[in-house]
Amino acid sequence: MDISTLFDLASNRADAWNTLWQLYIAVSTGVLAIVTASAKPLSKPSTAIIGVGFILFLIANSDAFKNYITVRTQIHEMITASVEDKSLIAKAAFKDKADIVRLSENLSVPSNEFLGVKLFFIFYWAIGILVLLGVWFIPIIRRRE
Repeated sequence: MDISTLFDLASNRADAWNTLWQLYIAVSTGVLAIVTASAKPLSKPSTAIIGVGFILFLIANSDAFKNYITVRTQIHEMITASVEDKSLIAKAAFKDKADIVRLSENLSVPSNEFLGVKLFFIFYWAIGILVLLGVWFIPIIRRRE
């Protein structure tokens, strides 16, 4: 595989990360909107169905992020293995000096450390748990009113 194909693949994978994150935010917001926007408080079975559905979504989306990280790590390894002099890669791939500097810095850091994988997933699951708490407790509070 030539170096330009690897850069195109890496660029497309970055778009996938943004898409997964936007989907996560949209679903989280939608779930909370459903729970809060209903005229009457949701029943316990409805709340349970929404909660379980959201948990399944969290797991599936988390797996997609993990797959993305695996692919990104493999692309990173292929790029760094294909050329010894990393500055040649940057000069061949980009015309903008800022992109060259950014790429050179990124290639010198292992991709699993570069993404802050553990911190990302802590943040990811913390938001998910907060949404689940909202799904469970908003209807309870509304039923008491």
